[in-house]
Order: sequence, then C-alpha cells, then structure tokens
Amino acid sequence: HNRAVRFQSLANFTAEKGAPSAADYNRVYKCTTAGLGLANIPDSRLKEEIFRVFNIDRPADFKGHSLSVSDVVTLDGAAYYVDVYGFKRIENFEEEKSCQ
Repeated sequence: HNRAVRFQSLANFTAEKGAPSAADYNRVYKCTTAGLGLANIPDSRLKEEIFRVFNIDRPADFKGHSLSVSDVVTLDGAAYYVDVYGFKRIENFEEEKSCQ
C-alpha cells in the first residue's frame, strides 16, 4: 500500500509523502508492554527492547515481518517511527491504527 516509501528513513518518507499518518499503515499487531513481558522496563530502554522482541524473541501469535525502518510503534499515546538509527516521535498520529 505504501511501497514507494517503505523501508525509508523518516526524512525520505516526509519528503515523499509528508508526515506519516495512521492512514499510511495497517495495524499488524496489538499488544501491551505487559503482554510482551516488558512491563518493568525503564522508558529509556523500552523502544530498544520492543525492537529486540520483534526481531529476536517474536511472540508466537505475531505474524508480521521483523520490526524495521518505516514501521510505527505506539506507546502510551505517542507514536514512534522506526528510523535508520533509533526511533523518532511522530506528532498527530492516530494510535488506534497501530500497535499499542
């Protein structure tokens, strides 16, 4: 659905389409940090631990691809774009359309 900007940095995505929005994505998985075994992880490490879970210790019921550049994760009402290096916060992203 968004093949032209898939796997691109946030800068390239924004240059091509503008800011990412929930309309650009299909929800692949919905979960809680507790459901992933990450309830007690400090906020400073949480995004990196989510990256690890979806690339190394994938949940048995997860059928999507490994978490990679251009994917979006939402946590506590905030959306984060998986960028080339780390996560970048996206403003005005409708969280009901992405993983929580």
